[in-house]
Amino acid sequence: MRLGLAISFVLQCAMGNLLLGETNASAQETASSKELKIRDTEVSVILQRLGAKMETGLTLKQQLNYTKVFRRFDRDGDLRHSKEEYIKNGRYLTPQSRRGIFNASDADKDGFVTQAEYILNRIITDEAKSIIQEMDDDNDGNIQVGEFIEHANPKLNSETLARDVFAALDTNRDGKIIIPEYLRVWGRWARAGKMSAQERIEKVTRSTDKKPRTHDDESDKSRPRS
Repeated sequence: MRLGLAISFVLQCAMGNLLLGETNASAQETASSKELKIRDTEVSVILQRLGAKMETGLTLKQQLNYTKVFRRFDRDGDLRHSKEEYIKNGRYLTPQSRRGIFNASDADKDGFVTQAEYILNRIITDEAKSIIQEMDDDNDGNIQVGEFIEHANPKLNSETLARDVFAALDTNRDGKIIIPEYLRVWGRWARAGKMSAQERIEKVTRSTDKKPRTHDDESDKSRPRS
């Protein structure tokens, strides 16, 4: 009985460490009710210094593209993706990849991805890849610790903080980061202490329950009537 309880406790601790993505002592994230921090610097500030604008940087072209892709998979037109629509019946990537994207997008964990959740996740992931992949100087698909430090140090104004941020992103501790690895951490940081996806997207877009006007609509409007 005692042995069983001990094993259960160890497994729970190990699972907790995996879910929280704990780093070493020098780069450990400190969670509060509102924010995550690294060395007393809020992760939202770190992302901003690295160049992240998140939803405030959304362009009309991006909004239209994200909305178009979202509605392509929204078979029943209810403005949300079910697991069957996106994971089972999706055509892009692998089912495992689609499941990962779905779970990351489903911020409130209700088993559905709303249009706002989908758009916010696309904003976060596309921007993260744009920022981090720019650091891949040798174009091998991996961001080495040296590459990250060289690019991040001037933006963060601290090599120590840059190393700690890399350590937090490098969840498997192999001295390099790849897209799926750093997106899991970056995505959590980009949502920490923030409003809901619906509130965030509504602040910067037209109402999400209306179809945005397309470029073709704008072109038609500008054409002279015969």
